[in-house]
This record gives sequence, C-alpha cells and structure tokens, in this order.
Amino acid sequence: MDDAPASLTTDDLLLNLSTTMAQLAVVIRRERTEAASKPSDPAPPPNSPVLEVYRDLVRAISTGGDVKSLMPKVRQFVSAQESRSRVFAGLTLAHGFERIDKFQRARAVVEDALLSRLTSGSMSVAEMLAATEYFDAQLTRAEKSVNNSAGGITDVAALLEKLGVVAEEAPSKIGRVVEGTTPAGRDVIRKIGYALLTRTTK
Repeated sequence: MDDAPASLTTDDLLLNLSTTMAQLAVVIRRERTEAASKPSDPAPPPNSPVLEVYRDLVRAISTGGDVKSLMPKVRQFVSAQESRSRVFAGLTLAHGFERIDKFQRARAVVEDALLSRLTSGSMSVAEMLAATEYFDAQLTRAEKSVNNSAGGITDVAALLEKLGVVAEEAPSKIGRVVEGTTPAGRDVIRKIGYALLTRTTK
C-alpha cells in the first residue's frame, strides 16, 4: 500500500498561491490586450432635440447652408427663457418643500427607533455612547435653530391668509409669467403651476 502524501508545508502553500496569482495576472493581461486591440463601436448620438438643432445649426454655419430654415426650431427652444426659468424655479422650490417634509419624517423614524432601544436598555455600551453622541449633536442643532428663529413669525393667521390669497391669484400670475410661449406651452405650464400652488397651500 502506498504511503499517504505528506502534508503541504507553509512554503508549499505560498508557492502554490504565488503561482496561481501569476497565472491569473497573465490571463487578465491577455484579456486587456485583446480588448484594447478590438475596435470600439462608435458611441450613439445623444438623444436630445436641443442638441440635434445645435448640431444642425453649427453644420449650416460651417458649410454655408440654409440657416433661416432652422429658425423655427431654434425659436422653439430659446423663446421666453426668463419666464421658463421662473416657472421651473418655482416647481423646483415646491419639490424642495416636499423633500424637506419627507426627510424630516424619515429622520423622526430613525430617532424614535434609537430612543426606543436606548431607553429599553437593549443597546451595548458602545451603541449607547454612539447614540448619545448623535442626540447631543442634534440637540445642539435644534437649540441653535430655535434661538435663531425667536421672534420670527408673530401672526400665523395672517401668514396663512396671505398664502390663501396667493393661491387665488395664481392663475393670473402664472398667465403673466408664461407670456411669449406657444399656446400649447402656455396651457401646459398654466395647468401645472396652478395645480402645484393649490397643492402646496392646502
């Protein structure tokens, strides 16, 4: 009966490991070389109507082509830019209010869970120290916010009444903002703006 094979020594294991790593390095190097030698497919053109008009305009200017034929498309994107900026700035601000509400509720869930575990004694010492450090930081921020806001809103009823007036005046204000756009564009922006202001003031 043959003798059992001798156990591998540490040097043998290290030699086998280094050999395997060297083989892997050769394979990876070969794959990279082959990939670099293959011609890459050209990137597809960007799917953007604005960039398409931009490209056509540059081409027409460079080749002496008909620039006037592109003016309707150019006018479609560049008309009433200031009004469009104001409308989208308002939408972005309203979305910011929604995010603040969402993040505040999410933070409250996290803090309630931490406080529950902290008061129940189910945390380790390290976890309690970390939770205490977090609450200390949040307490400092909350106190600073309260102190900075002291003497801020003194008449809540008047403020809410003003918001109601803004909502009632929204259709006419939005109509003035979107002047200069196409009839279809004005109709879409007016509906979005009125719905947004109505929603945020309820």
